[in-house]
Amino acid sequence: MYLFYGTILVILLSILIVIYKEERRLRFGVSYGKIDRYLILKERRRYIRFNEEVPVHYKTIQNSSAAFHGGITKDLSKAGLGMVIDERLNIEEILDINFKVPDFDRPIKVIGRVVWIKEIKDKESNSQEKRTFRVGISFRKIDPESETLLVLYLNKLKQRK
Repeated sequence: MYLFYGTILVILLSILIVIYKEERRLRFGVSYGKIDRYLILKERRRYIRFNEEVPVHYKTIQNSSAAFHGGITKDLSKAGLGMVIDERLNIEEILDINFKVPDFDRPIKVIGRVVWIKEIKDKESNSQEKRTFRVGISFRKIDPESETLLVLYLNKLKQRK
């Protein structure tokens, strides 16, 4: 009798451990290694990304006295945005970002972190004068009012599609 209960207890504990490990892997984005490249479901985004071009203004937090620079978003989600800018930023750099979405008067203000950057090659000119970069930003801090505006705008985009 005790052997039966002990076996069931071991099986239940094993199931709980597997569920716990899978939950931690999903929550913290831990990879299982090279096999993830070959899995069909390799999308790691939590939120829908909308291809939307909106003017954006940013400056680095480290240089708070600097003026805002301009760019344009290429995609937008609740957790971050992708934008095209004329200046090279460093990965892990923290930015103060403002952008104004259509149909709302107030700008959305967020603090974001550069998670990736890629130079866009211009096929028409070979000069180094005009360099553009595609930058991925992850939102780190967003005030409740801005978050409400962003969610309302994204819901409007979702209904449009």
